[in-house]
Amino acid sequence: MEILDKIIEYGKLKAEDEIIKDIFIGVFLTYVKTRRYGLSYTYRDSLKPPHLLLPIKHRGSLRGRKAGEIISYIKSKNPLEATVGLAALNSVIEIPRDAVELKNGFGSYIVNECTGKKVAMIGYFPFMDKLREKADEFYLFEKTIDSVDAKKDLSTLSNAEILITTGTIIINHSVEEIIKKAENCRVMMVGPSTPLCPVLFDCGIDEILNMSVCDPRLMVETLSEGVIVPELKGVKKLSWKKKNEY
Repeated sequence: MEILDKIIEYGKLKAEDEIIKDIFIGVFLTYVKTRRYGLSYTYRDSLKPPHLLLPIKHRGSLRGRKAGEIISYIKSKNPLEATVGLAALNSVIEIPRDAVELKNGFGSYIVNECTGKKVAMIGYFPFMDKLREKADEFYLFEKTIDSVDAKKDLSTLSNAEILITTGTIIINHSVEEIIKKAENCRVMMVGPSTPLCPVLFDCGIDEILNMSVCDPRLMVETLSEGVIVPELKGVKKLSWKKKNEY
């Protein structure tokens, strides 16, 4: 079974009879509310005018639909549908008891974990420059940013000891290929899209770094005003590590 299928199967099991109570697709971030609020990066891979983009299935009537149905959108080729599906998944998963809050945020924690290591990064994180300084070797893999340092070919990913990747590799469906090429790496999946989904541990992820909503009012206020991820309020940043059993 593919990673996406395993994630969806787990999400549907957790969703039970939950329905979509609220949804907001923001320019940078999306939230879905069922039993709790779930987040996802708003993934648009096109700069086409809106009327030329693929429409979101059931747009205008997503509220009231079964969460399990919307979670299935994760496999959609429409990145906005996959965005909504992943946010719905995150809304039905409870925070594990052994997840640890990172009071100082993702950046300082990851830099500390990666100091002196050979590090690969997928996604353009705001702490990248500091991480580059501390790492023994640093490789950036990024298709959307023009940079003299960015690599688009994943063949050298196996050179790294640690891979830092954004959760959007679930949305763009590259997760299977990336995890396979990083089989010898310690893999840390980071960001608001990253689900606290234990099946990821079976698929090659070693640590999940997630953003969970702790103050819904503050989160909604800031997200709806178009803030970028580091500016989002009303959330806490968590680390959940792979164990022999969960």
